[in-house]
Amino acid sequence: MSRHLCISVTFLDWLFHGKGVRHEPEWPPSPLRLFQALLAGARAGCRERDWSDAKVDAFRWLERRNPPEIITPVARQVPGYTLFVPNNDSDKKLERNARLTSKDARPHRMIGGHTLHYLWPISEEEWPKVESLADTLRVEARHLLVLGWGIDSIVGNGSILTVPEADALTGVRWQPWPGLASSHHQRRVPIPGTLDDLRDAYMSFLCRLSGNIYQPPREPRVFDYVTYLKLSAFPPRPYAAFLLEGALGASRRATFRQADVVRVAAMLRHLACEAAKTDSRDFPGGSERYVAGHTTDRNDRSPRFSIYRCRRLDTFTLMA
Repeated sequence: MSRHLCISVTFLDWLFHGKGVRHEPEWPPSPLRLFQALLAGARAGCRERDWSDAKVDAFRWLERRNPPEIITPVARQVPGYTLFVPNNDSDKKLERNARLTSKDARPHRMIGGHTLHYLWPISEEEWPKVESLADTLRVEARHLLVLGWGIDSIVGNGSILTVPEADALTGVRWQPWPGLASSHHQRRVPIPGTLDDLRDAYMSFLCRLSGNIYQPPREPRVFDYVTYLKLSAFPPRPYAAFLLEGALGASRRATFRQADVVRVAAMLRHLACEAAKTDSRDFPGGSERYVAGHTTDRNDRSPRFSIYRCRRLDTFTLMA
């Protein structure tokens, strides 16, 4: 029977303040953020003495996994506000109020619950080889401290779930879509090499001062982006948009009556079909099915092109 490694985090507050790489409010919290929090909890304080090769192997195994499914409560972004916190330069200014700096917060508020679940599937054939690795991470999940800003305190827990148990978890399900580009829905995920990169980034933080010379610590840089969409959302289709230019050049766009839009679309479709016949690329299902849409099977659901016209501009969009 297939299993899932499930790492659950329960926030002690209803607000999550984390931001993405581009400083936009982030929801759901990215798998890389969880990976960093797991590593920080595993090596915090006296637990640094318990760091071992077995734990290194477990984290290296996790960074090689496919991005997990994420289950979250409903969340709404609340109006932003500004915090004022002191800079860590009391050696220059003793007065606390004289060294305050502003920090903008745009948190998400969780509704109907404040527990998130991250699920990594493990096949039955793989399980005997990775049982100890998954169990190590399950235990380390209990050492989680924060997820997001320092004020986003959490309680962590890990478990090994069967498929029915994983399916019974309630909340909004977010599915990863590798290879799908969507700037508004991308989240950072660990990849092979992330563990070593986080170690190097932390060492650069420890060595940021050399006498009176300050070297800014570097940010983590070994990770990837994966688009996450709600299970109920239909993924956006890849498209190419283009303008119809007139016979007088780019300065004059082709124009036609609104009543003739069907005729123009038919001409574009005909030209696309003729071009596909001489194209060397391998179209899924063949060019007749993929481009022209010709099929004798009424139940055929294989992908094909669609042509749409923008209402306001003489712009056509070719969607796969």
